[in-house]
Amino acid sequence: MGKLVRIAKIGFYLGKLALSVLWALPYFRWRIWRAKHAFKKELRREGLPDELVTSLVESYNRQNKQVFGLITKGIGNARRDVGTSEAGALELKLTSELK
Repeated sequence: MGKLVRIAKIGFYLGKLALSVLWALPYFRWRIWRAKHAFKKELRREGLPDELVTSLVESYNRQNKQVFGLITKGIGNARRDVGTSEAGALELKLTSELK
C-alpha cells in the first residue's frame, strides 16, 4: 500500500511540474513582449527619432528571441536525452568542465 501511495505522489508532483513548465513558456513570451513595448515607449518618451527607436527595439527583440530560443532548445535537448547514454556522457562532460 505504501508503494502505491508513493507512486501516486510521484505522478502527482511530476504532473504538477509539467504543468508549471508548460505555463512558463507562454508566460516568458508575454513578459518579453511587455518588456519590448515598455522599452519602445521609454525611448519615444525620451525623444529619440523613430528610425533609431525602431532599430533599437528590433535589436532588443532579436536578442530576447535568441535567449528564449536557447531556453526552448535546452528543454528539447533535455527531453531527448532523458534515458539515453548521452545524458550520462553529457553529465560527465559538464562535471569535468566545472573542475
